[in-house]
Amino acid sequence: MLSFQTKPKGNTLNTTEKKDGWNLLFDGKTMNGWRVYQSRTAKSWEVANGELHARGSVTDKTDKRSDIITTDQYDNFELSIDWKISEEGNSGIM
Repeated sequence: MLSFQTKPKGNTLNTTEKKDGWNLLFDGKTMNGWRVYQSRTAKSWEVANGELHARGSVTDKTDKRSDIITTDQYDNFELSIDWKISEEGNSGIM
């Protein structure tokens, strides 16, 4: 099982979650555990204020954008996230 939490303060697992095999996907500080999809540049992503943050343009239609994926692969998982997105944005979660 997985848990993705973006706030460093809440970025912990309780004893039961650990026992049940949950993993955190984000440490709240680094991009460890994440990589850029298809080896494109990672410069469009950063960690800011304890959050994974996509740097974007005004139109967000630039070839400098890149998707990120976890370095590990998972099956049969639950994903729990807090998500901030601009108006008319595309979540891109797949």
